[in-house]
Amino acid sequence: MSRPSKWQGLFNIKNIISNFTWVQSQKLGGCSVTMTGRTFTCYPIDFQLPEPRIVNAIPGLKTDILSKLHTFTPVEFNRIEELLLYSHLDLIYAYLTHDGDQFLEMVKQDTRFTPARKKYRPSLLEVNQNSIHIERNETIISSSRNVPDTLLSAFETLGTSSLELPGDYDLNRTLSALRWYNDLLTEIGFPDKERGYHLKFKRLGTYSDNGFYSFETNTVIVDPREIDIFFHEIGHLIYDRGVIINLNVAASNSEDYAQRFWDTVVRAGASLTETADVEAEVPAFASFAS
Repeated sequence: MSRPSKWQGLFNIKNIISNFTWVQSQKLGGCSVTMTGRTFTCYPIDFQLPEPRIVNAIPGLKTDILSKLHTFTPVEFNRIEELLLYSHLDLIYAYLTHDGDQFLEMVKQDTRFTPARKKYRPSLLEVNQNSIHIERNETIISSSRNVPDTLLSAFETLGTSSLELPGDYDLNRTLSALRWYNDLLTEIGFPDKERGYHLKFKRLGTYSDNGFYSFETNTVIVDPREIDIFFHEIGHLIYDRGVIINLNVAASNSEDYAQRFWDTVVRAGASLTETADVEAEVPAFASFAS
């Protein structure tokens, strides 16, 4: 491999576009990408905000796009070159700041070109080493550690494909949260066939938000100190996946829908299908982390 004259030459753009004829999505850098017409949608799966030195070296980066990618919000690009820029910022930074030999050596060390090399920074969507991970495989439920039957039962009732909990979770508060989620999802007629999403409780202190929804991986992430944010993220899931429920929420986009859905659920509690504006009791705890 030789150093191309422009950073765009790092990619076989024609081949990338052609591949969409055969596959629905492709992994490009930190994004899983789909193409509709000539629009490319990036679903972030492994993205961190770039360091200031990278931002300063690559003029024209848009802070709103960086913020969306950092909070696992899908971003649409009209030009594939712009998509490749944001999904490969560290690689392009190396191209701009290293000479030929230095750059080629850096490429050899890049995990995207050497998949077998160990990745030291786990993605937010990966299971933490000290977490408890419960998952179902058809009718079989398994757990990475021994957990009480009551927790397995609550997991089975909620119907998610998997559940990740902090290693120091509080059992009683966890059970209350899962039952609360199930009761309100049942009340709004959330279909059983749509319950196969992945649910993760992770402390998100280093992120600018307290919850995420990843459409591509169908994963809901909730900071256990803000358990009601689950309903905001489920709002994204409902809107983005076109899920039919018996609650009418008028909104112009996914974020608007998620906020209105969260507000309706948290205020109205189990009386969602009634027309009266009733303040319902919400579980009296802000966190189930011990």
